[in-house]
Amino acid sequence: MCAHARAAFEASRIEDIWLIGRRGPLEASFTTAELAEFGDLSRVATLVDPAQLPAVLSNALEAEQRKLAEKNLEVLRAYAARGEQRERPLRLHFVFHAAPLAILGEGRARELLLQGTRVENAQAVPAGESFSIPADTVISAIGYRSTPFPGLPFDPLRGVVANAQGRVEPGVYAAGWCKRGPQGVIPANRADSLAVAELILADLAIREGPARPGSALIDSLLAEHGAQAVNFAGWQKINAAEVAAGHGRPREKLARLEDLLRVARG
Repeated sequence: MCAHARAAFEASRIEDIWLIGRRGPLEASFTTAELAEFGDLSRVATLVDPAQLPAVLSNALEAEQRKLAEKNLEVLRAYAARGEQRERPLRLHFVFHAAPLAILGEGRARELLLQGTRVENAQAVPAGESFSIPADTVISAIGYRSTPFPGLPFDPLRGVVANAQGRVEPGVYAAGWCKRGPQGVIPANRADSLAVAELILADLAIREGPARPGSALIDSLLAEHGAQAVNFAGWQKINAAEVAAGHGRPREKLARLEDLLRVARG
């Protein structure tokens, strides 16, 4: 983490964070790895109301969804069993089945008004009474949809480029969230991209036709647009400078473009 970001966190007076889901824990799309990482934070108390956790899983769940739900519920139940953890200064509240109605306050956020929900046909619908929580900062994180590309098949229901295991059409490929929707952390997407690279190599091995210009065309396009390209030697200089600035940590990232270019040029 960059020094300026670390300093901002250390100086903050945040005491409570509310993580609110419109649907329930069974429908949550976070991975078990993401969820379990909260338990490794020594300053954070993870607060879960056991009444919001289902005792049994629905038989309607598909095998893959059921497996994920079982693992997530196991972690959430462990958090619920911890209790308040009063010795920890920061509290993370998990709240399910609640949809935001309004942000209240004069000139700035002071309170978040929520409506209780239930799940029908995989969608959150209003149910129960409204309630509010104090909040002076509200961050919206309500999903991700890929942008359609002109001329490429698009699945509007899932919000992804239509593909078969990463192959869209000859010479066109999709990876990560563009391929399968907003699920998975960086390692999952890295494995995904490696699989797509294997597809590309396999297709190149059997491709017929004249040779393409390859990197030479990229170089000419960059020069035409006046782009300030950084080659591998420049990246090595950036890497060495960041590692040297770490002082016991893996590295201190250069966060400004002008600093990156200055170091890359030596």
